Amino acid sequence: MDLNTLFALIRADLASDGHDMRSFATACLKVEQHLAAVYGVRAHDLAQQFQLTPADDSMSAEQAYYRLPAGVVPPPLPAEAEGGGLVAARARAF
Repeated sequence: MDLNTLFALIRADLASDGHDMRSFATACLKVEQHLAAVYGVRAHDLAQQFQLTPADDSMSAEQAYYRLPAGVVPPPLPAEAEGGGLVAARARAF
């Protein structure tokens, strides 16, 4: 049974007994707001574990920016008409 179903059953039971449902609805709203705040704090705390920091620790993570690595890729080997199969290709690769 989920929380909404439980509250609906409680509300129906209280309403059948003649209780004012406005206070119950207000209490439910306060519980929902409290749970949302708790979830937010937990999510923030968990996210802090995955925060990136610069490698040299010279800047904070907010000040640093990250870029893709740069390098030079060697030119491709020329195609050979006489392949020689997979064994020959592996020999040329190493």
